[in-house]
Amino acid sequence: MNTLIIGHKIIRLDNVNSTNSFLSENLNDSSFFEGVVVVANAQTQGRGQGENLWHSNSGDNLLFSVLLQPKCDLIYQFYLNQFIAVSICQTLMQFGLDCQIKWPNDILVNKKKIAGILIENKIQGRMLHSSIVGVGLNVNQSDFPDQLINPTSMKLLLKDSIDINQVLETLIVQLEKHYFQFKRNELNVINENYQSLLFKRNEKAYFIIKGKRVETIIREVNKQGEIVLEIDNELKSFSNSQIKMIKE
Repeated sequence: MNTLIIGHKIIRLDNVNSTNSFLSENLNDSSFFEGVVVVANAQTQGRGQGENLWHSNSGDNLLFSVLLQPKCDLIYQFYLNQFIAVSICQTLMQFGLDCQIKWPNDILVNKKKIAGILIENKIQGRMLHSSIVGVGLNVNQSDFPDQLINPTSMKLLLKDSIDINQVLETLIVQLEKHYFQFKRNELNVINENYQSLLFKRNEKAYFIIKGKRVETIIREVNKQGEIVLEIDNELKSFSNSQIKMIKE
């Protein structure tokens, strides 16, 4: 693979509890160096944001984790989330799909969820030492459990089966490109790309805030990863644990 760091070692597993957990359990193994990618056909305990599970039919989708070692101050932590999301979107764009980033960690096409991100960081003092970045991208799955809200896949959107390895290689190249932007401190570029893809940016959106349905306008996501909403002509910031977006 034509990359310098990410994807030089790819571990392929048929079945695993979760690729994030597998990487976490092997962090002390010297053969698990920065850029190692773990790909699985199926996960028995695939995880999403919070307590959510990630559902995937075996062999249909791209399920992988990558080990990064940013070794940077914690104040730059959210830029990592940003460039991961942008990388996924730009990968999908190369396959002809326009997508958006729904705060905090979902990737949407036509307002339907096609991918999710789970980042688990190892912190030492004020330093972000290492990050395990998990990605679940729906590639060839055509049917989904009823409890999932508005899922979609590349196959459903493009009306054809997609080579999962081709998607992985394209995404690895995008991840490395944006990781180098991060390393070069091109944070404004990363932020601008992210904000431009933000779902419902500068549009009306409804959230549950302190148990009440509130009409807002989404303005941006700040450097701390909080969503900035305009409510009654006043800007207010919220963390993911404080609010929940709801349908209009």
